[in-house]
Amino acid sequence: MARKAVPLDKLAELDSPWTRQHQRARVAKQRALLQAAASEFAKHGFWRASLDDIAAKLGVSKPTIYYHIGDKDELFNACADLALQEIFALRDALKFEPRPASQALKDFVTAFVGAITGPYGFCMLMTDPSMLGKHSRVKAEGRAEELKAMLEEILGQGVREGVYKPEGLDATVSIIAGALNWIPRWYVPARHQRTKIVARFYKAFETLLRK
Repeated sequence: MARKAVPLDKLAELDSPWTRQHQRARVAKQRALLQAAASEFAKHGFWRASLDDIAAKLGVSKPTIYYHIGDKDELFNACADLALQEIFALRDALKFEPRPASQALKDFVTAFVGAITGPYGFCMLMTDPSMLGKHSRVKAEGRAEELKAMLEEILGQGVREGVYKPEGLDATVSIIAGALNWIPRWYVPARHQRTKIVARFYKAFETLLRK
């Protein structure tokens, strides 16, 4: 008598060479889809990016994209989540590995520059979340609020340490965020080194913040 096949949604619970290989293959396919999607978003923007073009680039069908990731909104959100991984990993690290505010700010700038100049960076920059569906819009707005809260916490720490000026902190957060978000408008990989960008911006921000 033939054994009943294990449902696909239960495969991840098993530990065998077959299931591990299945999981690795699925992750690789998802990453390929996200890389292709990020490239389309960067070239054409959210509205003009086409699932047909993303599928054609990889030699797959549109249903394959829906199966592995979802619709265009979900593709965009997944790319944004990847872009922000290092920044949010730093946020979590700051909770368990405290450091002076000036070092935390430098680490934040380093992570942000790396993310926004990386392959998924465009998906951090959408200024009009209204173009997304409701669920994806909420996620996009939530990410923006998390970034703002992270920067506010770092600067607030600097104020508590007595090294940063308390005056106009909200305006300073907006200035720093605006300067960092403007980077993709002039960044050219062949002409600009990330380490130099970080050094220049960090110096400017410290000058702005110091008492």
